[in-house]
Amino acid sequence: MKAACWSATGLFQKQRPFPYCTAMLARLDTAPRVCKGFPDVFAPEWREHFMQKRYGELAGFNRDFGTEFTEWSQVRGMTADQLPQGEGDLLPMVDFAEHFADRYFSVVSSCIKKHDPNHLYLGCRFVRCMPHKRIVSAAGRYCDVMSVNCYSLWPHEEEFERWYRAAGRPIQLGELGLPGQSHSSVRPCFPVFNDETIGQLVRQSGEKWSKQPWSLGFHWFPHEALTGIQDQPRQPFVDALVHITEHLHEWRGVKEIGPKSP
Repeated sequence: MKAACWSATGLFQKQRPFPYCTAMLARLDTAPRVCKGFPDVFAPEWREHFMQKRYGELAGFNRDFGTEFTEWSQVRGMTADQLPQGEGDLLPMVDFAEHFADRYFSVVSSCIKKHDPNHLYLGCRFVRCMPHKRIVSAAGRYCDVMSVNCYSLWPHEEEFERWYRAAGRPIQLGELGLPGQSHSSVRPCFPVFNDETIGQLVRQSGEKWSKQPWSLGFHWFPHEALTGIQDQPRQPFVDALVHITEHLHEWRGVKEIGPKSP
């Protein structure tokens, strides 16, 4: 799948809820340009232009943000501490974040479609916490598939239904991580599992994910879950993948396609 598709990562991959995303956009001194053709402005300057167009008069901006700016250029230097607290007070930043996301995904999509039109655009590999639904909707307008990482024991249907409802696109799990025990690395701060448990959890995750109507495959992470210290495949993991492959059509409710009749 990786060889035939594109996944561009960026601002919206952060493992943070929406207020963090808006705060990050507010305090960036510079922002990476996304492909050729991205506007010759960085995020703070773009924010200044966006807010000036939205409000017209600086007094309206000062009222909503609780600032005392005397020039529009001061909006460019805002810090996260100057943002109103609470998502309900951040409507102007919601609008800006959606505007930023729309431009981000549209530029990446147009570049991919221009230079590699036969392959899918898998989005930015969102991580864990769903950002504001308007950001996800912006991604859905341009991505062929939504890529979302999952680090739960299995993908919870109610969680991924929210992603699907917001984006309107099928979902590929960019990472489905159940870390296995490894003697080749320092023990992490999160739980790890022995081979037998890994095999059981992989089967469970594969079945639960395959039965969700918006599911479209998954990648596995990390590497230690697949192999042992000698870089040999963990047999319970291999057996679990074989089991998933053999039952995939059954779980999806798709009739197995046999050979053509003579």
